[in-house]
Amino acid sequence: TSSTRASRPSADTPPDMHPERIIGSRFRNRTTAAKQDMKDMAQIEEAQVGIRAKKLQELRVRFAGVVQEQEQGPAGPKALAEYKAYASPAHVPAVEPRPNRLHMDGSADALLVPMHGALVPFHVSTIKNMARSTLDNFQLLRVNFFTPGQGKSADDFPEPTPARVYVKEFTFRSEHRDNLDAVMRGFKDSQKRLKMQEQEVQKAAPGARSRQPVPIVPLQTSRSAVVLRDVNVRPTIGAGSRRTVGSLEAHVNGFRFSIRGGSEKVDVLYAQIKHAIFQPCERGSLIVLVHFHLWDPMTVGKKTTQDLQFFSECGSLTEDLTQKRASSAYDPDEILEEQNERQLIEARNKMFLEFCKQVKGLASCPLDFDMAKIDAGFTGVPARSQVDLTFSTKCLVALQEWPPICVDMSEVDVVVFERAILTLREFDMVLVHKNYQELPLRITTIPKKFFDGIKRWLGKAEMPWYSCAMSMQWPMVMKDISKDLSTFLDNGGWDAWFATGGADSDSDAEGDQESDFSGGDSDDDDEEDGGDDGESDFASEDQSEDSAAGGGGSDEEGESWDELEAKADRADKKRDREVSPSPTRGKTARQPPTRAKRVCRR
Repeated sequence: TSSTRASRPSADTPPDMHPERIIGSRFRNRTTAAKQDMKDMAQIEEAQVGIRAKKLQELRVRFAGVVQEQEQGPAGPKALAEYKAYASPAHVPAVEPRPNRLHMDGSADALLVPMHGALVPFHVSTIKNMARSTLDNFQLLRVNFFTPGQGKSADDFPEPTPARVYVKEFTFRSEHRDNLDAVMRGFKDSQKRLKMQEQEVQKAAPGARSRQPVPIVPLQTSRSAVVLRDVNVRPTIGAGSRRTVGSLEAHVNGFRFSIRGGSEKVDVLYAQIKHAIFQPCERGSLIVLVHFHLWDPMTVGKKTTQDLQFFSECGSLTEDLTQKRASSAYDPDEILEEQNERQLIEARNKMFLEFCKQVKGLASCPLDFDMAKIDAGFTGVPARSQVDLTFSTKCLVALQEWPPICVDMSEVDVVVFERAILTLREFDMVLVHKNYQELPLRITTIPKKFFDGIKRWLGKAEMPWYSCAMSMQWPMVMKDISKDLSTFLDNGGWDAWFATGGADSDSDAEGDQESDFSGGDSDDDDEEDGGDDGESDFASEDQSEDSAAGGGGSDEEGESWDELEAKADRADKKRDREVSPSPTRGKTARQPPTRAKRVCRR
C-alpha cells in the first residue's frame, strides 16, 4: 500500500509535472527529433545528385588530356607480355663458358638460365620471388614465377596457344652457395630498382598532384625559440630504444627535436610539413599530441617515414594486474588519484595548445594547426586493429595508434559505403583517391550508429558518396577504369558503377517479390478441391451462419467458428489424456486397453 501511495501523484503536484504528461512530452520530443533526422537525411541525399553531377564534370576536365593519349595509344601499367629482356638473341651478353651456371644481368634486369646448352633469359618482372634452402650437402634456389590467378590476371600474359605452357617454378641445386647468393642479391637489387621506377610513374599518373620537391635548406636557429619540453617522438630515433624523450623547438624556418642527454637531432622545415594537427587528451585516450604529416618521406634514424608525432602521456598506458587492489567509490586515495589525473590532463592539454598558438603566431611560420577531436569521430579497422578515427577540417585521421592514418580529403575522389544494408550492424567505408594508380583505402567494421554522422560530414564537405550491398574487388575495378577512361566517362563516371546498379538491383528484388506473390494466388485459385482453412477463418459472419444452417456445410465452404472451437476442445482433451491418465475436471479418465490390463495382472 505504501508503494502504491508513493507512486500516485499527490494533490499538490503541479499539472505540468504529472507523470503521464512527462512521459508523453518525452515520447513527443523523440518523435519530433526522429522526423527531423529523416528530413535532414533526405535533404542530404537530394544534395548528392548535384554533387555527383559536379564531380562528373570535374572528371571530364581532369582526364581530358589523358583520354586523348589513350585514344592515340595504349597507356597505363605495362603487362608482363610487354616486358622484354633483350630485343633479339644477338643482344644476349656473352658470359664465361661455364655450363650449368646461373647468371644475373643487372643492366637488362634478366635472369639467364642454362637450358640444353643455351642461356634462356627471364625478365625480373615475371619472377614472383626467390627462396634459398639447404638439403643435406646441397644448396637449393627456388624461383617462383607469376601465373594467371597467382598475383596476376590472365590479361597480363600472352594469348594461350597449344604450344605455350606456364612455368610455375624452377629449382636449382649446387654444391656451392656463392653463385646462388650472388644471383639472389642481384634479383633483389633489380626488384627494388623496378619498384622505384613504378612509383615515379604513379606520381606522374593522372590525378596525382604535380608539385615541385621541397628544397632542403639549413635550419635557421633563433635564441627566442618556442620550446615544448619532455615530449616523446614517434618513430623512435635511437636504435633499439622503446622511447625517445626530448624537447621540440620552433625556430625561424622549421622545428628541431633534440634528444635529452644525447647529441642526435631531427630537423623538419615548415615547407616540408603538409598538415599540422593538434589532438588533445580526451575520452578514451591517454596521450596529447602534435602530429606532422609531410609532403615527402624523410629518414628518421634508420627508418623512412612520412609522419612525425610528438606526444606526452597523461596517464599510465599499461596496468600491473598483480598490484591491483579492491576499488571503492568512497576511497579517499582513489578520489585524490582521479583528481590528480584530471589536473594533469588539463595541464598537458593547455601546454600543447599554448605551444601551437605561439608557433602559429611566429611571423615566419606559415603553418595552421588543425584540431582533431575524438568525441566527434567513429571507430573502424583500417589495418589490423580497431582505432578511433575522426574528421578534422581537411583530413581523416587516426593518430592514437602507430602507424597513424592521415588522409587528405581534398585528394579523395569519392567515398563508397560497402555492406550498407539494414540487416547488418556494421558497414565498410572505402576512400577512392584521385590518383587511380593508388589503391583505395578501406576501413572495415564501422558500427551502423555512425552512418548518418559520416554522411552529414561528407555532405558539408561536398564529397560524393555511394552505397552498395557488397564488397568490391578494388584492384580489378581501378584497373578496368584506368584501362579505358573514355568509356568510364561516357557511361556517367561512378554513377555507372553504383547509382544505376543499385537501382536495378532494387527493381529486380521488387519484381521477384511480386512474382512470388502472384504465383501464390494462382496456386490458391487452381486448388479448388482441397479447400482453404485460412480463407474460411477470415470469412464473413453471414457466410459462417449459412454454412452452419446448411447441416455443417461442405469441405469447400469450410467449418464454422463453433465447429472449430469444438474441434479444438476435443484436441485439448485428447492431449491431456495422453499426458496424464488421472481424472481431470471431475471426469473419469478413459480405461487403458485390455492388453494393458493383462500385463498388469501378470
